[in-house]
Amino acid sequence: MTYSSYYVKTFSRNFSIPWEDIYVYDENNNLVLSLDDKEQPQRFYVLFENYLVLDSWTGVNGREVLVYDVKSGDKIFQTDYDLRNNGLIRDFNVVSFYKKVDDSLLSGYVLPQCDSERYNGYVERYEYVIWETQANALWDIQCAYFE
Repeated sequence: MTYSSYYVKTFSRNFSIPWEDIYVYDENNNLVLSLDDKEQPQRFYVLFENYLVLDSWTGVNGREVLVYDVKSGDKIFQTDYDLRNNGLIRDFNVVSFYKKVDDSLLSGYVLPQCDSERYNGYVERYEYVIWETQANALWDIQCAYFE
């Protein structure tokens, strides 16, 4: 897969679990970033310009989205997210995801009506502009079920 002046190669460790070793090369075939974490499962999601976005799947810290600056090799963004409402969604340079909302923060707000047999909590939509260092809450609250 080629994006900008970089391309990504991924190798699956085990086809029964979502875990990839991820290598990013520049246009001269020089390895510029190597992510082969033995402790944290990860999957390639997208390379946008100089930014590599990964989905950690269900590892040590739960489900997370991670963003690396390919030029520096630095991780510039990392946060947990909730898979129940579509997982990660990309629209050009924006990645959207949902996070569980602490019920204590919801008092005083008009919330969607949820079927109590199917839902027992709420998630909120966040948008992350790929090159920024934080995600913005959109106050788009939806019903969710948590075990």
